[in-house]
Amino acid sequence: MRLFSHFRKHLVGGGAGRHTVRRMLRLIPVLLLNLAIAIPVTASTVAPAPPATIFIVPTTFDMSLKVPGRVCAGSNYPATVLVRIDLQIPAAGTTVQASDAIVPGIVINASSNSPGVATISPPRMESSVLGVGSILGAVTFTLNAIRAGDASVNFHADIPAQITQGDPGPIDNAWALRVDNCTYRVSENGSWSKTFPNLRTTLTDSLRGQITKEATGGLLRGTGDVTWSLRSFSVMCSHSHSLTLDHADMVGQPHDENLTVSIAFGPVGFSTVNCGSSNNGSFEPPAIRRDGASSGFTAGAPSTVQVGDFQLAGHWTMSVTPVIH
Repeated sequence: MRLFSHFRKHLVGGGAGRHTVRRMLRLIPVLLLNLAIAIPVTASTVAPAPPATIFIVPTTFDMSLKVPGRVCAGSNYPATVLVRIDLQIPAAGTTVQASDAIVPGIVINASSNSPGVATISPPRMESSVLGVGSILGAVTFTLNAIRAGDASVNFHADIPAQITQGDPGPIDNAWALRVDNCTYRVSENGSWSKTFPNLRTTLTDSLRGQITKEATGGLLRGTGDVTWSLRSFSVMCSHSHSLTLDHADMVGQPHDENLTVSIAFGPVGFSTVNCGSSNNGSFEPPAIRRDGASSGFTAGAPSTVQVGDFQLAGHWTMSVTPVIH
């Protein structure tokens, strides 16, 4: 999860949207109890003052976001929003500073600029002094990641005039996010053969597996189970073959809107028996690598496989499909 990101709006001390010193000096009284603002006060000790002398002068409003760092298509995520305020409280001739006070009762509106990529719900929530979870005064929206792409989720609130002590104060924050396909289903099928006088030998394979994005870094990794088959036909002599089961290590490398998938096979053991002899050994299928669209692709290429003393020629086809949970 990302740490809280902040957007601050200053109301006094110069700059756009700040109140003038004259307005600040008016010190329009607002009782602290009526505002129900939860205030962690950090100040030097001052003598107690009657409630009628306690006023607050807002200086800075802050909208904070706590959002996930990685977003996968087909999943839902919490997005927590919190509105805070920095205050000056004149009391008994001393100004007490209060930082990051919670502001309840603020309506926060949420929207997405790319609803086909991600949506945010509900469209509006109101902060409460009770809070959600362990964060006092926070509201938690739900981000719905729909498909891979870029989106911006926008949060808007209006601070009421009775709190700003002037005109209503708008405050905004935005979360630019990237939705990724985090899991892909990978399949591969190949066929290679060689023809001799009175003999034809054919090798086939079938791979099924998936790759998943790592928690850190941009790579997708996974394994696939591979089934190999070797067959020979001759009108002069029967042949039988047996092969060991194999697995493959797979890696996906995203780049822009494309994805490169590489498959590395392990060694395959085989044994052959025919009417005149028998032999055994192993062969190492060549690695496969292909680029395609990150939305999914099917591609193939001609290749050769060396089995014992013979080179078989053929073709393989790879299919990569995103898995949306």
